[in-house]
Amino acid sequence: MAQDTPEALILAILCDFKQRPTQDVVNYIVTRLKQLSGDDEQRFRNYYEMLETLADNRDLHAQLLEAKNMLTHVDYKRFSTYQWGLEDGINEGMAKARTELESLLSEKDEAIKLEQQKLQQEKQRVHNAVKQLIALNAMSYQAIADLFKLSIEEVEVIAQDIQQTTH
Repeated sequence: MAQDTPEALILAILCDFKQRPTQDVVNYIVTRLKQLSGDDEQRFRNYYEMLETLADNRDLHAQLLEAKNMLTHVDYKRFSTYQWGLEDGINEGMAKARTELESLLSEKDEAIKLEQQKLQQEKQRVHNAVKQLIALNAMSYQAIADLFKLSIEEVEVIAQDIQQTTH
């Protein structure tokens, strides 16, 4: 281990670890091999395979696996790039939600306008029908009010409108 070369580290797995905890030594070897391999993942994989083969002689597979897991477990949430991505994702999600909400509100406004137009048309239709019945003088105001589910006052207002427009 003192030579600090990949080959020496791989062979160190066969040595007596003396009083040092086995997991600590295996972690050091794997970590150091990773550092010496740099960004070359294939090179690290080759070293790790050699280490696995030699570790079989000492029944250190569990410790080797633990070291590899420790090496690959990274708290990526602490990285600023993760935080930037998270912020971008939140901002994009909020913008999308805002756009969808605006679209829904616009659709709702259009539906309300359409319903108001229909209601106004229906009121006009009823108003015209009441006018015709009053002009025919065939029914009492109360009968007309009952027929169209209006108050007697509403029928009287329509009757006054007819009288004002005819004079």
